[in-house]
Amino acid sequence: MNNLMKTIAATMMVLFSNISTAETGKVYVAFDFGQGTVVDACKGVPSSFSCANTTTVMRGNLGFLINQNFGVEVGAADYGTINIRGTSSGSSITGSMAATGYQFSLVGYLPLSEQMALIVKGGPALITATSTASGFGTTSTSSAENSNFAFGFGMKTKMSDQLSFRLMYENLGTLKTCNTCKGNEASMFTGGLMLNF
Repeated sequence: MNNLMKTIAATMMVLFSNISTAETGKVYVAFDFGQGTVVDACKGVPSSFSCANTTTVMRGNLGFLINQNFGVEVGAADYGTINIRGTSSGSSITGSMAATGYQFSLVGYLPLSEQMALIVKGGPALITATSTASGFGTTSTSSAENSNFAFGFGMKTKMSDQLSFRLMYENLGTLKTCNTCKGNEASMFTGGLMLNF
């Protein structure tokens, strides 16, 4: 067992000794903007109603690059709102589903060149999802706290020593608007700018 631990420790030292320290210790901020998709968000909605299963996503992030291969990141996001509108029996019917939350991620970078790197990330996401329905003189609202494992992958392009552009696909898991609801799987595709300090 001692020999095995020594071998593992020696291997880790060799691996980390080969990692460039050019990016070590850099704090960065990032802003992502893109489109979210909620699977089956319009399922069961009458065809005469307006409904789309996509949203506009905005997220601000604060991160720390441990080195050029690893980092940590926390983000606060507005995952957007799905709106449903229509008329039934002469009464206007409206509904909405919205989500906001926080993501805490470990981020891995695989450099392809000095300017480009592949990105993988994963970690807990704490997301509040809310639904509201109004019609026939009544309004109902429900919400639920979702604790999911979010993961994603993408690519980063270095534009200067301080500025990079990234494209990301991320799966947010299943979002519920009430504790007894089945929920819907949500994902997003974003583009963003990263500013190093």
